[in-house]
Amino acid sequence: MRLDPGIVVAWVRLSEKYRALNRFDEARAAIESAIQRGLHSGEFPAQLLMVNAAQGQTTGEEDLRKQMQASPEGAFNLTIFDAHIAAAHGRLDRARELLRESGDADFQHIRNLHSYYPDDPLISLAYVGQARGYQLLGDTTKARTAYQDFFALWKDADPDIPILKEAKAEYGKLQS
Repeated sequence: MRLDPGIVVAWVRLSEKYRALNRFDEARAAIESAIQRGLHSGEFPAQLLMVNAAQGQTTGEEDLRKQMQASPEGAFNLTIFDAHIAAAHGRLDRARELLRESGDADFQHIRNLHSYYPDDPLISLAYVGQARGYQLLGDTTKARTAYQDFFALWKDADPDIPILKEAKAEYGKLQS
């Protein structure tokens, strides 16, 4: 495999593949090599944390966590990482709680893109996804609000579009 040394995602994927093969030293070396080349990504500390966790090491964990919390991308990955660790230690309730939080943050992140791409209909679908998530969690107030936000964006849409019909039916069930 030829690796383009200037592409961050190539180094991240290489590290992930090495980690999946339990070749942890090589996984760590891939990320460290990318950093030495002057590449930057919130993924790098996450990858190093996962390598450390797989090896049972905690050396440097506090610094890596601080680096991750410095960016929204890193903070999101840190939540996912903590959920995986909680599940690995049998704390499934904590893992579920963390994943719920990250799912909400994920939909919110997509919704925030709407101000950059106001005409993109796919971004507005995050409102439906978020509404459905809130509905599953039993938070009908937030679910209703997310549906209402979606309807406001799609107010001029063809009423026969399937996703709009589904969302209206789901919203109707919340009202009763």
